[in-house]
Amino acid sequence: MKKLLFLLGCMAVLFVGIGMASCSDDKNEPTEVKPDDKDDDKDDDKDDDKKDGTSFTAMLSADMGVAWNKDVKLGAFSGDVVESLTYSSVANDGKALFKTTKPMIGNVYLCYPYVETVGKDASKLKINVPAVQNQGTEYSFFYGSQTIVEATPAHFDLKSTFAVLELSISTNSYGVGNALSEITVSATDAKLTGDFDVDLTVSNVVAKVNEAYIYGNAATLKMSGDAAILKADAPVKARIVINPDQLEGKDLSIVVKMGEDSWSFTEAGRNFLANKVYPITLSINAPAVNLNRTERGMEYANCYMVNQPNTLYKFDAKVQGNGKATAGITPQAIEPKSVFVVWESTTAKGGVIKDVQLSTDGFVTFSTSDQIGGNALIAVTDGVPTEELTYGKILWSWHIWGTDYVLSNDKKITTTENNEFYFMDINLGALKVEPDVNGNGLKYQWGRKDPFYNDGIPSSGVVIGNVTNYWYDQCWGADAFTPEVDNNESVIATINYPTIFFKGAAGYGSTQDWYGNNATNDALWGNVEGALGTKSIYDPCPVGYRVPPKAAYIDFKKPVDVTYADGWSFPLGDKKSFFPATSYLIFSTGIYSQGTWQGLTSSYWTSTPADNNVVILKLESTAVMLNNYGARAQGSAVRCIREQ
Repeated sequence: MKKLLFLLGCMAVLFVGIGMASCSDDKNEPTEVKPDDKDDDKDDDKDDDKKDGTSFTAMLSADMGVAWNKDVKLGAFSGDVVESLTYSSVANDGKALFKTTKPMIGNVYLCYPYVETVGKDASKLKINVPAVQNQGTEYSFFYGSQTIVEATPAHFDLKSTFAVLELSISTNSYGVGNALSEITVSATDAKLTGDFDVDLTVSNVVAKVNEAYIYGNAATLKMSGDAAILKADAPVKARIVINPDQLEGKDLSIVVKMGEDSWSFTEAGRNFLANKVYPITLSINAPAVNLNRTERGMEYANCYMVNQPNTLYKFDAKVQGNGKATAGITPQAIEPKSVFVVWESTTAKGGVIKDVQLSTDGFVTFSTSDQIGGNALIAVTDGVPTEELTYGKILWSWHIWGTDYVLSNDKKITTTENNEFYFMDINLGALKVEPDVNGNGLKYQWGRKDPFYNDGIPSSGVVIGNVTNYWYDQCWGADAFTPEVDNNESVIATINYPTIFFKGAAGYGSTQDWYGNNATNDALWGNVEGALGTKSIYDPCPVGYRVPPKAAYIDFKKPVDVTYADGWSFPLGDKKSFFPATSYLIFSTGIYSQGTWQGLTSSYWTSTPADNNVVILKLESTAVMLNNYGARAQGSAVRCIREQ
């Protein structure tokens, strides 16, 4: 039994109520109490009651688990008479004794708790369900009615207009001894909190929606004190009051927070009823690893590296790329409504990512599979399915790179221009540092953030089927998009269709760019001026890394090894790093370059534009070309460097 405190008047909140629209206008006909009726409660001042006022008993609904509080007033309404009362005694059976100062005859209506701001008209009371509630405080609103014959005591059974969610939160081991900070419940398009009108004189008393009032779809319970501390042997109990609403077919989202950690749960929606308590059992384990939280602070990217199997991870899906403005590019907030796995590089669904969810606070949470080693693409959408797009329009997508690569393996180089760079010792998306398909990594069109997966060399045609499993309607194919606009519409299209290979225009004098016919955008990878540049929101590298500028490859002139071996090793300081011959995707077709050049050539992107093309590091079995130009629409490999 919790101590009932009155806060904000007859304010109380409980789950969304049913039948609000069907509230009858017929006046309530309270049960008549005849003169010979007897009340079990005895009053030594019975004779005085007949003269000065009316004595009666009231009982709060046993189903609600709420006790009387002498610091909280009860409101009594009889015609023009309105009184604020405090009980004089409470019997063992929960009946509280009240006495009015004036006789109350006829139809009498009660509400608990009561303050004058609630109103003095029983037919129109204004009550409130707070959006922010405090642990240990009850916010339920109780009501009842009777017809009292002159000088005759009566008994009132009070019911609540709201519903209560009673959460029981336990843990096996994680967080024992720490305090939960807050719990939030929410539901889409629901009116769980806010001000409501109540008519105590009708037969069907409900909290009614008033279009003039402001409502919220969430209720947050602030936790404090010993009652919020997680224990190994007993769950934390928490009660949240909400206005009952028709939630059948909707999901109720529950977010439990403890400091910076949070857990998200989904409770199946139902038609919650007033005057009911709904138990919900939750269990928390080790929280999701926040991929945005680094030792340098909060950081964001289009690629996240994961290295632990059977582990829960999360990242902020409201941020485009790294979330930073660069020359010509300003990030916009994302409003995700749903999430799904676009493709995985494994033969079985769930081979890289077992499950993925979107929390109400805009975080994508996913679990890795039993083994680490693979790539996947996760996308968030607007949540509006169409015949073409089962999951809705893609708003942004992120590459999940399952790898055991150790960041300390980065190789340092100080160039002859006295620039210092740290190279990854592995291609972006590669699974190991070896001259085979697992060491090739992924292919990217210049300026785009999303990879094209390539787990082998197709026999012919457009890159199709190289994604072993994709779960999205639009996989790249023979109908790959050819832009016909010369503006940023093509960039938006790449975001909406991350698996489509955007062909570049072929022919002499064309830009060979996917951005548009005879159009380019030098700002896409953050190096407009062609210098060292900086990381943009479209950069494909993981947190803390970016696409290297031309200056990073300036000393890649002579390989370490004399003999070509499906690639070349280059000196980086006192060490060396292997760059495999990954081949590339032809800019005008999306076809994997093969035949004579299969396994004998590759190109590595820089962030540095050059006229209508881009500077690349081009490797062939017979030559290394530093300042070669690559068509922006071709698909090439990326070797990331650390951000400085």
